[in-house]
Amino acid sequence: MSERPHVLIITADGMRYDALACHGNAQAVSPRLDAFAAESVHCTRAYCSQPICMPCRASIMTGRYPGAHGVWQNGVALDEATPTLPALLAGAGYTTACYGKCHFTPWLDTLDPDEAGPGNEYNGDGPYYGFQHVRVTDHSRQDRYFDWLTEHHPQHVALARDPHSEKPADATIAWKSALPREATKTHYITDLTIDAIRQRERDQPFLIWSSIIDPHHPYNPPLPYCDMFDDVNFPQPACNDGPGPDLPRSYHDWKQRLAEHWGHTDTAQRDWLRIRRMYQGKVAHVDWQIGRIFDTLRDEGLWDDTIVLFLSDHGTMLGDYGLVQVGEYSQEPLVHVPMMWKAPAGDAHQTDALVSVVDILPTLLDYAAVDVPPGVQGLSLRPVLESGETIRDHLIIEQRWGEQPTEEFTTLVTDRHKFSVYSNGVEGELYDLRDDPLEQRNLFNDPAAAALQNELMHRFAAAQLRCMDPLPLRTGCW
Repeated sequence: MSERPHVLIITADGMRYDALACHGNAQAVSPRLDAFAAESVHCTRAYCSQPICMPCRASIMTGRYPGAHGVWQNGVALDEATPTLPALLAGAGYTTACYGKCHFTPWLDTLDPDEAGPGNEYNGDGPYYGFQHVRVTDHSRQDRYFDWLTEHHPQHVALARDPHSEKPADATIAWKSALPREATKTHYITDLTIDAIRQRERDQPFLIWSSIIDPHHPYNPPLPYCDMFDDVNFPQPACNDGPGPDLPRSYHDWKQRLAEHWGHTDTAQRDWLRIRRMYQGKVAHVDWQIGRIFDTLRDEGLWDDTIVLFLSDHGTMLGDYGLVQVGEYSQEPLVHVPMMWKAPAGDAHQTDALVSVVDILPTLLDYAAVDVPPGVQGLSLRPVLESGETIRDHLIIEQRWGEQPTEEFTTLVTDRHKFSVYSNGVEGELYDLRDDPLEQRNLFNDPAAAALQNELMHRFAAAQLRCMDPLPLRTGCW
């Protein structure tokens, strides 16, 4: 690999860790990502910084936790003055590009989604947050995908603009789409990525972020993937009857909010099988599209000279604990994400070292020989990728919701335990992930776990101190 490797980041929005066959899902169809996992450094314990789009994406781009970069929830724009991965690499001579979902600024124009306009984050070509070339394609009805669709697949424009028009009356968040895969936004994003690789500047390294918007809800896979799992019976989700009484109030509040949104309280119970089938259809579609990108890299002779990173920004619940999407909780289906690196050195292997999305920026800057700017809180994963070392004994996941949140919590993840402390000072969560991987027994305030809880509280306090924002820098002695 060259001294200044190309960098390709591929994200799949809302892909759970267990959505892939290589992660133990016997029903999944994911041959290209499974093969990639076998030839990469496969991180089995990677976590998001906050389990929702904007905060986590800002962490990927800045190497900072949400409490530091300021994007504490969807709807809060990332400060344009913040140093980002593409800006830092562009300053070092890289060509930088992003195709797909950025979500650095809000794309709805009010706090009430029922009153919001059709939405549009950014319709230009760049520069945008350090990306010299960009084509934002997200969940809006205003991006330039529709221009492409009008030119290449005009018969599908009406359905693409209003996908809910084909939703059956008994469906909630999952249904079959009549769109062919070649007419989807995911196909468009993949085409843009492939074109950028083929039309690259031959004398410059590149950073390309291919930010695929699937398998994010609604779970309406295109043809032929919408029919792929019709006869597949998935295992019933964990605790499908709903959050138990030992879980904090926020779980129950979120279930009620979902009921208000869909008009009934048993969405996860009555529709989980269809949801899972359609979700896995979307995963299979994403896998096929990513395979097209991998093939292009090989065809262009770039495979050995490119760092390829695949990950997700967060997971989703799909019926676990009676919940469906993202929300104010920290269970594994939501916060545990896939992460695979094809790195410049070191053999392919699987590692259970704890890693966070905040580690991406310092890792890539390390390989590109670019100095890490002040304020970055992540760690370079180079020792993990090249020699299998462990560089963390813990990581944190932040949670803050609502316009004026009165209750928030932070989660500490260690090699064995997950410990969440709530700002109300009363509630919390404590799980032994080794003995209770489905997180069915909350040990918080359990007398039998008092010593463990006390130990984790001390580790939690130290972790919070270490994650305090080091910016702004001190400029004088007095």
